[in-house]
Amino acid sequence: MTADAPRRVVVTDANIIINLIHAGRLALLGVLQPYEFVVSEDVVYEMAVPSQREAIEAAINGGLLRRETITAQRELTRYTELRQMVGRGEAACLVLADRVDG
Repeated sequence: MTADAPRRVVVTDANIIINLIHAGRLALLGVLQPYEFVVSEDVVYEMAVPSQREAIEAAINGGLLRRETITAQRELTRYTELRQMVGRGEAACLVLADRVDG
């Protein structure tokens, strides 16, 4: 990928990460250019199995995933609204996707 090529941001939910971990293919996130994979704090929190938590933390520390936190008031309001309909990780993904798109 060239330096001026646009990056495409992919906001990733827990089920995708867990499936890649089970398949032993989490490293694919580092070779799928021009994509940048983002995961919310809420998705990291959803990793209840210690080995999955370790794998996602290693992926973040290794630059395969970028961790994002929702802190803006508008985003927190939207997150709260979405939590009434969907789970924690799903709500965070939708808010972050709106951030990326908007």
